[in-house]
Order: sequence, then structure tokens, then C-alpha cells
Amino acid sequence: MAYKRLGDLLITVGLLTDDQLKEALAIQKKEGKKLGAVLIEHGFIKQSDLFKTLERQLGVESIDLTQVVIPKDLIQIVPRTLARKYGIVPVRLQQGNLYVAMDDPLNFIAIEDVKVVSRHKVIPLISTAEQITRAQNDLYGSELADKALEELNSQDRGEQNISSSAAADISSDENAAPTIRLVNSFIEYAVHQNASDIHLEPRERQMVVRMRIDGSLRQCFTVPVSSQSAVVARIKVMGSMNVAEHKIPLDGRANIKVDGTDIDMRISTLP
Repeated sequence: MAYKRLGDLLITVGLLTDDQLKEALAIQKKEGKKLGAVLIEHGFIKQSDLFKTLERQLGVESIDLTQVVIPKDLIQIVPRTLARKYGIVPVRLQQGNLYVAMDDPLNFIAIEDVKVVSRHKVIPLISTAEQITRAQNDLYGSELADKALEELNSQDRGEQNISSSAAADISSDENAAPTIRLVNSFIEYAVHQNASDIHLEPRERQMVVRMRIDGSLRQCFTVPVSSQSAVVARIKVMGSMNVAEHKIPLDGRANIKVDGTDIDMRISTLP
């Protein structure tokens, strides 16, 4: 079956000329972005016109992801790696149909891959790349931390290795010890949520992890009291701080990568 490409579709409905498409394709090659994003960012078309065209020509509905609560169990159907690869997010599973938000519903390779992995018929919905990224972060952000916490709860604390050096790229630490992966997942989650601070607060029964997001502190995770010493030690290692010192405040710094982006962290501890 021959599918019409986005540029050809927009030319057909009169929103784009051949010369504009050629110019946009040249920009796309230079910037490495998706064609739809290039067309909107450089003023060739309006986002609303793109959505209306796709809805009218392809029967694809648009969706405002800021108004949707996505069920957490969908991460078992569409893995995090697949969602990141294609820039998609599952929205709901209804009567055997998997509804997936995409900023390019003409990406039939993505649709077929999701169909094979999920074993469900895939119904594409169109949304903006920004909304999809935010929805991905909300849906998958705590997944790594939850898995690491499960392992911490089932593993003896004495077997954990917290003294290895800080990972250069915390997104590639799947074989690291649970404590390392747990701390890394906190940082990755904070970056994806645009948090400015991470606060780890030891309490009588557990350690509470709070993050400052959009100006307010939010409780995001809890760590069992049996594992809090290992978590603190790991953070001290990352900041090149004295792991054995507990009586005075300490300061350190760490430079890490999250999804290829350099992140500079200041780390402080209190007695």
C-alpha cells in the first residue's frame, strides 16, 4: 500500500507549495528535526492547520495530553525504550484498541512496531511533541526508580556496591548496582521534570525524596530506612566527598549526562 507523505499531503490540500516543501526539506536535513516541526517552527504552516488537515484527510483525532490521565499499567504494553525511540506515548487501551499519541501519525513504521510489541491494534492520535515528551516523563519517569527500589527491598544491603565512580552517562547504567541505579533514576526523573532541587530527607521510618518542580516541593519517592545509608554514601561518592564523615556539613560537585545532556550538580549534606 502506498502512503502519502506529509509534505505531499500538505501540497494536495493547498497549504504548501513545491518550493516551500523543498526549502523545508533542506532545513530539515540541516537541523535534523521532523518535517512537521520544521514547517511549524519556520512559519510555513500553523500547527492548527496541520492538525485540521490530518484530522480531515486521515481521520486522525487530535488530543490535548494536558487534560488526560494516562494509566500507569500502559508501561507494560508499550516499553519506555519504544516510546522514546518513536516519540510516542500510549494513552488508553479500549476494547482491544491501543490509542497512541504521536506528533507524526504518518510514521507507519512506528505504528507497525508498536502493533507488533503490544499485540494490539494501534489507533494513532495527534498531539504536539512538547506534550508527548511531558506525558512520557510523567508516565515513565518513576519506572526506573520503582524497579531499583524493588531490588533494594529484596536484596541484602551488605551486597550493594556504592563505591564505584559516578557514571558518565546515567542513562546507560542497567548493569549497575541497585543503589547506583536508584540514585541515577532520581536524577534522571528530576531532569525530565525540570526540577531545580532534589531533597533527600532521612526520617524515622523512611527517607523521603522531594523535588522542587515549578517552584514547589513535591514528594516523589520514599526509600526504606534500611537503604538510606547506602543512598547517602552513593551521593557522597558522586560528589567526591568523604563517605566516613557524618559530623560536619559537606559540599561537593558532580557533572553527569542525562540523555546526552551535561548536567552540573552541587551536592550538600548536613550532619
